[in-house]
Amino acid sequence: MGLQLYTVRDAMERDVTGTLKALKAMGYTNFESYGYDITSHTYYGISPEAFKQLLTDLELTTNSGHYGFADHMWSSKEVLLAYTDACVEGASRLGDEFIVWPIVREADRTAEGFKKLVEQPAYLTKKSGASKRASNGALIGMILSLFTGPGLFIGAFIGAFIGEFSVTSDATKSARASIYAVLGVFSGMAIKLFYALAMLVLYISQLYL
Repeated sequence: MGLQLYTVRDAMERDVTGTLKALKAMGYTNFESYGYDITSHTYYGISPEAFKQLLTDLELTTNSGHYGFADHMWSSKEVLLAYTDACVEGASRLGDEFIVWPIVREADRTAEGFKKLVEQPAYLTKKSGASKRASNGALIGMILSLFTGPGLFIGAFIGAFIGEFSVTSDATKSARASIYAVLGVFSGMAIKLFYALAMLVLYISQLYL
């Protein structure tokens, strides 16, 4: 059973080991990480490697991370890219496969805000140097995962990696580009789905109310 460590962030700040042990006793064994400080490059004051070892010692795991992207909704593209690179570094050292843009602030839940939410990840995909094949590969991998079973995110990542590797033949660059490609594809799809549902709700409300 999994849990977002964001939900126990205050307890984690006070006592990392004790909180993790208490969560394990409740039955939680897998987590979405939280608490990475891009200035000190630590989680709760300890290095990603030390935090990973602590999880391993307690027979716990984490494979995705919650990061403060919501605070960078209106940041310049350069600042957003620098922040993302720092998050990717932390996640890589911890061993997380995915980084998460977890929320849109209530004040930003406007047409202009959601438009910006599409633009920012799209910029990250482009700036990362990801080729068109990475984006296309992410879409193909996601579709194939519906039939083969690895999961949408993993399928999209594998597809993006294969697409990018076919262009660069560099595994490290391909992995980095794939992260950004998947982020761009899923965020774009989420916003388009939101708009579609909003239009549907508006249509139904005008039809019956």
